[in-house]
Amino acid sequence: MAKEISLKTTIYTQFYDFDYSQQLLRKLTFPKTENRSDEVNKACKLLVDKKMNFASLNSGEQFELIKLSGYDQLKNDDMSDKDKLVFNIDQRNDQYTISTGIFCGVINFGDKLPSVEITAGISDSFFKRILNHCCGIYADTNTKSSASKNESIYSLLIQYLFLISLRKVASQSFPKRYLSRTEREYSIKGEIDIEEYVNKDILMFDKKVTYKYQTMKDIQNIIDVLYEACKKCEITKSLELPDIARLKIYLKDNYSHKKCSKGLIKNILKDKSLLNSLYSDFKRPLKYAQVLLNNEDLNSGENSKISGISGYLIDASFLWEMYLYNLLRMNLPDWKVDSQTVISFYDNTFYKKNNRPDLVLTNKKDGRVFVFDAKFKSMRFSKYANDVDNNDIRQLHAYSYYYSLTEKDKFCGAALIYPTQVPYEDQTNNVDQMYSIKDAPSKFGVFAVYDPGDKGNIKESEEEFIRRIKVFIRGEDA
Repeated sequence: MAKEISLKTTIYTQFYDFDYSQQLLRKLTFPKTENRSDEVNKACKLLVDKKMNFASLNSGEQFELIKLSGYDQLKNDDMSDKDKLVFNIDQRNDQYTISTGIFCGVINFGDKLPSVEITAGISDSFFKRILNHCCGIYADTNTKSSASKNESIYSLLIQYLFLISLRKVASQSFPKRYLSRTEREYSIKGEIDIEEYVNKDILMFDKKVTYKYQTMKDIQNIIDVLYEACKKCEITKSLELPDIARLKIYLKDNYSHKKCSKGLIKNILKDKSLLNSLYSDFKRPLKYAQVLLNNEDLNSGENSKISGISGYLIDASFLWEMYLYNLLRMNLPDWKVDSQTVISFYDNTFYKKNNRPDLVLTNKKDGRVFVFDAKFKSMRFSKYANDVDNNDIRQLHAYSYYYSLTEKDKFCGAALIYPTQVPYEDQTNNVDQMYSIKDAPSKFGVFAVYDPGDKGNIKESEEEFIRRIKVFIRGEDA
């Protein structure tokens, strides 16, 4: 019974009360049927009985945290243990729910145990779009979902991991090994084959000489594994990347047309050529190629060989921050966009603190400054929903006060930026003067990128978001 259930929830449920979190868990686990609470509770209880009811990044579990480019440099190193929470199963009498932190992904517990999928709380097409921007993919294709069935986070992450690692080796030579060849020509390119010369060449009238030489050739097994893994990546069918496209052509032209055996896939990382430092970077794409080719159904995220809690995770808050960073940087050419700029408070005291505003915009001509904070939380634009956390407001106002002192009249405003499923026409009353002081020299706003769902046009949502940000930083009325 339990193995048939893949428990499904979303990020940040530790901020929800027990009843709402449980309702969300049942709804996401069984989206098209009645809320089968008994089955959800039995699956959770099974994990609790096996003492697999809690995991954090520093709890020694076998998690692979997916670190996209810039993660280590931009992510705060002083995150508390609470911030590193992956999941925790909460119990109230015979009822259960799952509390989650900032990480989305798939968690496996081995054979005969249910898996847990933590979603980002947004549509699949929007999640793909965010991943694209974080991976440096800005093509306008794939702004609408065209897949016949939704891909799980596990499937998407493995595919992106493979493509990212493959892109990093796009400019490098493929692993090669030396092969001995023998030819018979008038000119000699290597060493004369004495045996052939005595037994054959000396008796011939054409005066050709047999010689031996060494040449380097691509390792066929590596070519075949990478090519078959590329074919397994569904996301490349609607999104062609120039460097990946060139690689696929090369792999296809050199493919042996013999399907890779399970033994070949299993042992591909043991190839001696990978011991050469020139080719060591190929270990990572080959590792993910193994996962792609070994799992018949990537959407299941199933792995029966593990002996504990394991999985692939990605920091959802970092994804959102980097998505906004790239989106603003591309669309605001007159502004310098900085991410995670370090500002120090009270340098000469024992209570010195370093703070990092998510995004700081500085006008390249006049030096005007705006500070933005990226918040990957749901936004409903309702005064009754308590969408904007008071701590978030305090944090951003602290940054604002710092820049008002250091930049004086060049500091012009601050804003919080969220994802939302509320259409733009319903996003009203989102900008005011700082602290609502009538003649304040700076202003405060709350903005959001609209998630139109899998059938909507995300590119249009991004354009509308940028239009509103331009109005805000130019000081005009929307």
